[in-house]
Amino acid sequence: MFDKPFNKINIEDIEKLIRIRKEQENNYLEYKEKIDLSDKFKKNFLKTVSGFANAKGGFIAIGIKEDKKENLLEIIGIENTINHQKVEEWVNNVLLANLDKKVQYNIKTIEFKNNEKKIILLIYIPESPKKPHMVTLKGENHYYLRHNKSVNLATHSEVEEMFEYSKKVKKGYEDFLKLRNLFDEHDVKFGLNEKSKKIYNEIIEVSNNQASPFILVSFIPIYLDEYRVKTASYEFLDWLKTYFRGFKPNINFELFDYSNWKIEYKSIFSSTIWNNERLPQKEKYYSYFEIMNNGFFERGMSTEIIRYKEKQNSSIKPILNLTETVNIVLTLLKFAKLFFQKINYYDEILFQLSVVNVKNFTLAGFSHKNIGEYWTEPFHTLNIHPRSCTIDRFKCTKRFIVNELSKDFIEKTIYAVAEQLSNAFGLLEVKYFIDENDLDCNNN
Repeated sequence: MFDKPFNKINIEDIEKLIRIRKEQENNYLEYKEKIDLSDKFKKNFLKTVSGFANAKGGFIAIGIKEDKKENLLEIIGIENTINHQKVEEWVNNVLLANLDKKVQYNIKTIEFKNNEKKIILLIYIPESPKKPHMVTLKGENHYYLRHNKSVNLATHSEVEEMFEYSKKVKKGYEDFLKLRNLFDEHDVKFGLNEKSKKIYNEIIEVSNNQASPFILVSFIPIYLDEYRVKTASYEFLDWLKTYFRGFKPNINFELFDYSNWKIEYKSIFSSTIWNNERLPQKEKYYSYFEIMNNGFFERGMSTEIIRYKEKQNSSIKPILNLTETVNIVLTLLKFAKLFFQKINYYDEILFQLSVVNVKNFTLAGFSHKNIGEYWTEPFHTLNIHPRSCTIDRFKCTKRFIVNELSKDFIEKTIYAVAEQLSNAFGLLEVKYFIDENDLDCNNN
């Protein structure tokens, strides 16, 4: 419908849609002249939203007057508040209260030029991987489906088809996780794929480990569509060039080696090669970054965050640097928001941090209390034997939608990651955060 990410749509795009293209209502577009408090409007609105979610998705533009007899369209706008609420809040409350299951959607107000009181309310509802969605207003309990320009009650067979669709989506998602060995952390193959098997860390030589420790940070759309993004294109690679670094707290940190992309079947892949004469004829990676056509992307890493500490008695203690790990997760969450907006995916996403081959490792590289001595804690003289991880593999997960990726949500997410990592390594205190629970981003 629009040739740009939803968050970039502006009044010029609406004017082009209405005045130049003169786009009429269709399978994927509906206009509404106004918004009001009546049950009649609410019912019609809920039918439209659920009808799009139960079908192939679509846009609702509110503030557009349509003369269906003359096929004329006019931008008239609406007020930006209703019943003393912002229109976005009112819409959210109506949808939450009167739809069973919650529908994922994207919404924005588009201001008129030189008129801050008038807006166009634009809503995008993607096809739902959790359909069917039921309208429950006033105890109605009906399913609706978009058919061309109209929304109708779904038939029994259509409802059955929607349930089967949801089961298929869920199975496809779980099958993908299993194929990537990201589903079950108790599986000995957990985290292993053809890329992660090549991650190398010299720590295996100095600490007598049998396998390289590594961490995968993965973002998996719940609704997987193998044609979602054309990764092998100059346009997409140019976009990546803009966003491969420059995120706080470490604006110079590079998420991937932009100069080293490889085009693969249904994906693109960038790696930082480990050059070592002791590993002739073997390609090994410091880290890698993979983006697949279905919207999945993953960063694998080891040496950046997993090292070892030589103690005074000449023994070796392998460590996982918490602050650097969480800062990379923070950077990837910020990249994820831009990436999913770029590919116009606004539904649910699974974030997963997979930690592999870290049994007996110690958590370190944290705490503002070090007073300039970077490795003081946990290796200070009163803590000669710090706590270690007692399991070899585990994962930290969080589900979200792109619209939730606010600064506050990201900070809560990385706090949860820091908490789970701290607990996994036997610590009660959540490291990486200073006493007031503010981010200690300067320690990296």
